[in-house]
Parts: sequence; C-alpha cells; structure tokens
Amino acid sequence: MDIDKITKLLGELGDSGKEIATKLLALNCKGVRCHMGQCPIATYLKSKDIMVAVSAAFVAPYVGARRADSMHTPGPIATFIEAFDAGAFPELVE
Repeated sequence: MDIDKITKLLGELGDSGKEIATKLLALNCKGVRCHMGQCPIATYLKSKDIMVAVSAAFVAPYVGARRADSMHTPGPIATFIEAFDAGAFPELVE
C-alpha cells in the first residue's frame, strides 16, 4: 500500500475540522463514532479503494486481510477524528 497516496488523499480533505467535515459531507462520506473501520475518514478512503483502520493515532491500510505498514495520522485528521468521536459533526453520523 502506498502511504504517499494515503497522505495525499488525507491532505486533500483540508486543514481544519470544519473544512474536513464540509468536504466529507459533500462526498457523502459518513460513518460511525469510535469505530476505526467505519468512521467518515475510513469511508472516504474506502471510496478510493483503500481499506483501512483509522484512529487519531494511526492509519493502518489493509491488503486483503493483512495489515500493511501503518502511518501516523496527520494532525488535522487526528483532530477531526477526536472531535467526531467526542460528538462533533453530527451531520456525518451514519
């Protein structure tokens, strides 16, 4: 799995929680709070054919059933995930 591709895709979402939420909503990428495989960020990456588990600490792509090398979650994405899991951005709850 190409970590550079994931980093680029996550960077395209924006630099703030509000910006990220607006972009995810426009893309209809909703999700489940506190669920690493079904949060809006995971939904977004799955829409790009990248299977992942996502947390505020790491992004772990999967190749088939095997986890590939993980990466640290970029700051703005980590902040968004923490806020989403804590109850922010209710419009993104599936």
